[in-house]
Amino acid sequence: MGQSDAAWALLGTTIRLAQTMGLHTERSTVHWPEQMKMKARNLWSTIVWQDSLLCLCYDRPPIVSVTGWSLASSFFERQDLSFAEVMHLLCRISLDIMGPETLGVVELDRALEGLQRVDDIHQRGLPYLRSRENCITLQQHLEHLALRMHTSFCVSVFCRPAMKQSTPQSFHPHAGILRARAKGSLIDASKAFLDFQALSTVPLRSWSMVHTVLSSTLLLCIWEETRNDPECRNLQQKVIDVFSSSNSRTNDDGASFSENDSQWLSDRHIRALVTLRSALEREQETGATETENWAGMASNVPQFGPGPVGYMDMPDPFDVSPVTYLDSIMNLPMFDYTQENGFL
Repeated sequence: MGQSDAAWALLGTTIRLAQTMGLHTERSTVHWPEQMKMKARNLWSTIVWQDSLLCLCYDRPPIVSVTGWSLASSFFERQDLSFAEVMHLLCRISLDIMGPETLGVVELDRALEGLQRVDDIHQRGLPYLRSRENCITLQQHLEHLALRMHTSFCVSVFCRPAMKQSTPQSFHPHAGILRARAKGSLIDASKAFLDFQALSTVPLRSWSMVHTVLSSTLLLCIWEETRNDPECRNLQQKVIDVFSSSNSRTNDDGASFSENDSQWLSDRHIRALVTLRSALEREQETGATETENWAGMASNVPQFGPGPVGYMDMPDPFDVSPVTYLDSIMNLPMFDYTQENGFL
C-alpha cells in the first residue's frame, strides 16, 4: 500500500521478529534443511530491500545488515542477473552509501562511486531488464519498469548533492555530470511510472513507487534546470492526471483529491501531490510569473490527515536548495514539537 509511514513503523517490528528467528544470519540456519535456508535468505533479502528503500526515502539510517549472509564470488561477476538479484545488489549499494563509514567522504565523490556501481549492475542484468525492446511477457515488462523506477530513484538520491544551490561543491569537476544524471533520472522515473501504471495498478498502491514519482516530479517542478522545461511540465501534468480520479471531491482548502487518497496515501504524499497540483494550476489559471507562482504556493499548501502534525511553514524555493524544499514537504515530522504537549 501507499502508506509509507505505516511501512516504516511496521518494518521495524518485522526486522526485530526476523532477527529473533535468526533470519538475519546464515550462522543461525546452519542446521536447517537446504530448502528452509533458501527461504530464510530470500525473506531476509526482501526485508533488506524494504529497509534500504525506506531509508533512501526518509534519509534515515538503516537498521538491517547484509553481512550475515555470504554471496558466492561468481555472483558479483555474472552477466545474467535476475530482477531480484539486481535489486539485491542495488540495495547493497544504497546501504553502503548511507553507511557511517562513508560520512567523511565528499558528497559528490560518494555520488560518483555509487553511480559507477549502479551502472555496472544494470549492465549485468538480463537483456529484458536493460532494454524494454527485449521484453516479451507481461511479467518482463513489469519487472523492467519496476527496475527503471527503483534505479532512477537511487540515481536521483545519489545525485542530490549536485542539485544543492550555492555550495562549494558546485565547482567540483564532475558536478555537471551529476546534474545531467540527476535530470535524466528524474525524467526517467516519471516516464517509467506512467508506463507502469498503464499496465498495472501496482505503482499506485506501492509506497516506494508513489514516493519515487512524487519526489521526482516535485524536483522537476522546483529545480532551476528543469522547472521551465516543457517536457518536464508535461510529465508533471500527466502524473497529476493519473492520481486524479473521476469521483474526486474538494476539501475545505479548495484542493481536489480522491476520497480514497487518505486510505492509501501517506499524509506526506498527499501534501506532495497537492503542492505539485497547486503549482501547475496557479500557472495555468492566473498566468503568474515564476516567482509569484512559487511564493503563493509555498504559503498556501494545505495540511492533510488527522493527528498531531501541525502546520509547517513552507520556505521560499528560491531561498533554499530544491532538496531542502523537497524535504520540507515530504519529510514532515510525525509530531508537532513546537507545541507544549508534554510529549518530551
